[in-house]
Amino acid sequence: MKWVFVIVAVIMFALIFYYSVNNEKTRTKKKALRLYRRKRYDRTISLLEAKRKILDEDFYYSLLIEILTETKDIKNLLRVCNEAIDAKIESSMLYNNISYAYFEAELMDKALEYADKCIELNDKFAAPYANKGNCYYILGNVSKALESFDKALSINEDLPAALYGKGICLYIQKKYDECEEYLLRYSKINRKSVNTFKLLGDLYFENKDFSSAARMYESIISVDSTLPWAYYELGNILFFEGDLFRALTSLDKAIELDNNCYIAYYYKCRIFSIFRRIDLAFDCLEKAIEGEKYLKLIAFEDNFLNNLKIYSRFKDLVGYRKNDIVAELQVTKDD
Repeated sequence: MKWVFVIVAVIMFALIFYYSVNNEKTRTKKKALRLYRRKRYDRTISLLEAKRKILDEDFYYSLLIEILTETKDIKNLLRVCNEAIDAKIESSMLYNNISYAYFEAELMDKALEYADKCIELNDKFAAPYANKGNCYYILGNVSKALESFDKALSINEDLPAALYGKGICLYIQKKYDECEEYLLRYSKINRKSVNTFKLLGDLYFENKDFSSAARMYESIISVDSTLPWAYYELGNILFFEGDLFRALTSLDKAIELDNNCYIAYYYKCRIFSIFRRIDLAFDCLEKAIEGEKYLKLIAFEDNFLNNLKIYSRFKDLVGYRKNDIVAELQVTKDD
């Protein structure tokens, strides 16, 4: 009977070892993901390397590729992708991450190839379809990009990359009503997307919904209050909304952040022209044209500056004839 006890002891030891290793693996995965979500990338990589022997290869490579993609370390990213491919690991998550890595490295053909490999393994996974949409968008094929984003959204209707991608494609196609829906849905998921707020702001401005446009630019400023262009765009929107004093405040803030913000001076010139503050208007116009010669042509045709056009100083600053201004700008461009 002694051999029975030996076998039982060996089995018990094996089970204890198995569960110990698996518990350590589980703990390591949770810790690595926790560090990754906190953007502690160096510590995450150190942990992955230290515990590599107990981790599944697909987990190790998938997370490492995500980190290198986030940090834009393209050289090491491509090296790790090649290692993962050489290891012949079949994993939909890994293939998806490799696809996105190649997209970030601007290797669109490879990105599409591995998105398709991912879909072959799991056609109910939404992310690779969004990856394909991003690739087709960059390649200029908006219709195929939309097809891919639609497929992704049919699987996961709240996938952020697909919502944003479809919104951008519809914006390019000038389907503004449809575009608004998807960009708004995305902005509720990512409340710090400056580009999304800008697109929505420009869309509302195009549709003369100045109140909504102003709200979008105020959202940009709440995310990042150091962007001069956000203040001068808000100032321009408030100008068209008729809130001229708030517009001036916003334009002054743009100039405070960047004294060479010439378009802000031009927008101030418009306001002072309307207020008939002629000297201030000309001072702003002179400063604007000094920095951006193309503003001469805009000023020449700008009806908001009609109060200035009766003065000889306007012609001295801007020019007497449109053809002369265009010719001057062409010479400047050639130089």
